[in-house]
Amino acid sequence: MNSEQEKVPSFHMVAGRVPYSDQSEDEDYAPFEHRKVSKATSSLGTLIHLVKGSLGTGILAMPLAFKNGGLVFGLLGMVLVATIYAHCVHMLVGTAQKACKRSRIPVLGFAETAENVFANGPPGVRRFSGFAAAYIDYILLIVSFFSICVYLVFISTTLRDVLNYEFKLDWSIRIYILLTSAAIAIITQVRELKYLVPFSLIANTSIIVVFGITMVYVFKEPITFDDRRLWPEATNLPAFFGSLRH
Repeated sequence: MNSEQEKVPSFHMVAGRVPYSDQSEDEDYAPFEHRKVSKATSSLGTLIHLVKGSLGTGILAMPLAFKNGGLVFGLLGMVLVATIYAHCVHMLVGTAQKACKRSRIPVLGFAETAENVFANGPPGVRRFSGFAAAYIDYILLIVSFFSICVYLVFISTTLRDVLNYEFKLDWSIRIYILLTSAAIAIITQVRELKYLVPFSLIANTSIIVVFGITMVYVFKEPITFDDRRLWPEATNLPAFFGSLRH
């Protein structure tokens, strides 16, 4: 009986949500085997969402990034930022996996991972576990809100330029923002990722088609580098990294 009890990790509740484990990481616990996800997406559907989440209208902002950063510095900066981004994502996923094993929890989100790490960290930082989770939740909320605002303006501006020209309209940008917001509000009522796969597939197809059309116009005329800057001006660096991050 005592030997069985020794195998059971002891937990303490920290900040009311995440269990603190005084036991080291359990290599025998496989979080994936204990996950019970209702209406889970298939591997193909997950890949489609992953591509959609990674590639978007930001591709069309890359020429502006190179304009502000220069050809040489832009290329080096793009590789550097992409490396840092991939490294941070790798650390986050690896840390979440270790936290799941240590606490014997099937899955942890971004904020839950931070809370778990603080809760199982040095005694001096454990009391900040709840603050860490709340901080990440609010930061993600703010970033998502302003990202949606940017996309609303981008989509509405594109629709205004095309529809006003084709149909001889004189609608202001606010009308298109209202119409776009209504359409997005309807789509966002679909809360399950499984049912959003067709929308992501349509978006990915549209991105590929638009990118192909753009490349046709890019290579339609000879490309010269005579009037292209290789290095940026200091005042253009914020715009360069902002476009690159987007």
